[in-house]
Amino acid sequence: MGNSLINTGIAFRELKAMTTSRSGATAIVFALLLPVLIAGVALAVDVGVWRHNARKLQTRADAAAMAGAYEWFVNNSYDSINAASLGLLHDNGFDLNAAVVEVYYPPLTQEYSTFEAVEVRLQQPQPRFFSGLFLDKDPIQNTLSIAVVRRPTEPLCILALDPVEKATLDLNGGAALHVDKCGVQSNSYHVDGLQVSGTSDMEAGCVYSAGGIYGPEKITLTKCASIEENWAPTPDPYRDVTIPEGIDVMACKTPKQMGKKRLYLESGRYCKDVTGFDDTELEAGGTFFFDGAKLEMKSESSFLHGSDVTMFFLNGGSIGLPTGGLMDVSAKSYGDYPGILMFSDPVTTPSTLDVKLTGNADSILEGLLYFPNQLVEYAGGSSSLSECTHLVARRIVLTGNSAFTNQNCSGLGMREISAPAGVILASN
Repeated sequence: MGNSLINTGIAFRELKAMTTSRSGATAIVFALLLPVLIAGVALAVDVGVWRHNARKLQTRADAAAMAGAYEWFVNNSYDSINAASLGLLHDNGFDLNAAVVEVYYPPLTQEYSTFEAVEVRLQQPQPRFFSGLFLDKDPIQNTLSIAVVRRPTEPLCILALDPVEKATLDLNGGAALHVDKCGVQSNSYHVDGLQVSGTSDMEAGCVYSAGGIYGPEKITLTKCASIEENWAPTPDPYRDVTIPEGIDVMACKTPKQMGKKRLYLESGRYCKDVTGFDDTELEAGGTFFFDGAKLEMKSESSFLHGSDVTMFFLNGGSIGLPTGGLMDVSAKSYGDYPGILMFSDPVTTPSTLDVKLTGNADSILEGLLYFPNQLVEYAGGSSSLSECTHLVARRIVLTGNSAFTNQNCSGLGMREISAPAGVILASN
């Protein structure tokens, strides 16, 4: 019993000695690591400052590149590019004497050496605070920015206006679009603002998207060197056009039955739906107002035709050609609305009213199809006889074989629709 107590006491003293020894060792290790810990904290603080400064420096380089490129875009003056870039840096409080500033036109970067573009390179020493304890000299921050002048080369014949929707311009279901003599644009900033999916394909002079493009490998260009993403949206080219006044006091007309299978529409106002199953003729040279009424062809054998006509749709009026019949209609080349074939009033026609235009391969539509508030599902004709067809709508879904052309739009008195020129950052 006595020996047991003695052994226990010895064990306790040894354990206490070991504990005291480990505490001392921990203190020594901590003392040795303390400078490293301090240095790490100091470096972390400085790195945070450097990162913040790097973002500011990149912003300044971007602004300087944009200023130089814009100077070239507006004035075509090589001599003033450098002054414009340096002047912007100076005006924004950047110390030119404490940095190295290089401005290049054309850019040194090989990828952009053949572009209309300005490259700005900035080098700026970064301050040392805590890191000065172990760094011999100030670190150098380098940044580069390239701004590109973009000029459209081909007018547009298809323009989808919606700025936010996915697939504002959408080819699906095996659609085949041929617009080799003009361009197309989606104004949507969505990453898939223009979409070519499935077995669909597009042949176009040029392709522009304010956002991104899904399925670029399905697109063949005939005029431009490359597909253009992140391009500035094209403003609605007909936003200033309004429908004629006094429509509400016009008498409402009804179609004339010309035999068993033929309808004839005189120029004027229609307040009730017009449904054709076979031959529907529009008076040559007429102006038609579908006031809360729908013009619809409901048979594959239907034939809608009329020359030198203008069709206005207002107060919810619309057109529906869902069955694949034949269309042969052309716009006037004279009067107050030259070149306008179909015009949906953006003031009175709701955006919930979709439009479906389906024509067979021999269909001819010459003029502007304008539906700024509507989704248009189009599988119209691809006849080589069409000399000018433009489609402007909020959203456009192409589902069949279609062709658009800019061949003789000036002869119809139509407006040329051009994607805007401008300056963008290459990094965008």
